[in-house]
Amino acid sequence: MAFRKNTASQTWVVFAFDRTDASAKTLDAANITANIKKDTGAAAATNDVNPTELEDGYYSFDLTQAETNANEITLFPVSATGDIQVVGVPARLYPTATVIIGPAQTTISPGNFVGPPLTLQMFQQESKAISITVVDGNGDAIDLDGKTLRFTVITDEAAPTGLFKVDTGDIAISGASNEIATISISAITSAVASGDYVWRLWDVDNEDVFSYGPFQILPALPDVS
Repeated sequence: MAFRKNTASQTWVVFAFDRTDASAKTLDAANITANIKKDTGAAAATNDVNPTELEDGYYSFDLTQAETNANEITLFPVSATGDIQVVGVPARLYPTATVIIGPAQTTISPGNFVGPPLTLQMFQQESKAISITVVDGNGDAIDLDGKTLRFTVITDEAAPTGLFKVDTGDIAISGASNEIATISISAITSAVASGDYVWRLWDVDNEDVFSYGPFQILPALPDVS
């Protein structure tokens, strides 16, 4: 379920079921509501009071642009109908952001930072795919196909020490104009000390930096099972 940060016209799907027999609950849209929590803020009722029924127990809430403007969003759906449980699909989202760079230009070695910083977050020992859309100052896609991309996380921008890297083999290129880079970070790779770091997405061959910013590794979630 791909979600874009600070973007309108997106929906969040929820699933309603009967606690007594786990059967899907249909025709319950009028009784379902939800609160939404952005980052560390307080949860508040969704702008879309009741969801639209899809089928087989699935419903969808329409979200406003403001409701998607966060790095971490959690949905808390409920039903006023007895014995009905409602869960988000998924319960929590980490929206991706569109990175504006440019206007696109060749940078000098070792590569100038050409865009505003973008903060990324993940937990220790978490497997995560981070998607970054790269466009120029006019909003036109930057074709990443054929470039030797590398995503690096370093300890300090002034005196950098490498924490980990993800090379082209684990960076998938997609989009109509090959402008989306999806970086796959494994649980093994993210098993490092929690803390505040710096990341870069760059072209190894030309040493062009496409994007960069703070990278926060949060302590691993406790096992509460």
